[in-house]
Amino acid sequence: MLLKKMGYVANQMYGLDDAFYTLEAKRLPTPGGTGREREYVIGDGSKQSGGIERFKENLHGNDLLYSGMIAYIQEDRKPSWLANVNQWISDLTAYPPPNAHATWSQHDLLREEATAIPILKEFSSHHHRAHGSPMQLWHFWLDLAATC
Repeated sequence: MLLKKMGYVANQMYGLDDAFYTLEAKRLPTPGGTGREREYVIGDGSKQSGGIERFKENLHGNDLLYSGMIAYIQEDRKPSWLANVNQWISDLTAYPPPNAHATWSQHDLLREEATAIPILKEFSSHHHRAHGSPMQLWHFWLDLAATC
């Protein structure tokens, strides 16, 4: 029976409750109005509800080397969402949140990857968690505003 509850991914054995990849999904813009605009990156300060923030604070992905985020772009924005997200990250490097255990740096910025699907953008970013271990996030942004 034990063998039925285990499987292999990339030559590594995983049990039924073991994660090998974690995804976090966010909407851009975040619904609900003010105070949550930057939630793709960081929460509003009262709790750690930001997408990237949760991975950096080791609340998601628990020591996985790779994890991902999905963004559903529901409204076109100028400057672009990439510029906005990277600006929010840059702001955190200059003014870190007081309750953060992880440090923010320019390595956290998203870098665009090549993709052949017009409504899908792919990015990657490299981070260090609160306890120092490295991780890489893959960001998949589905542009729903372009499909309307």
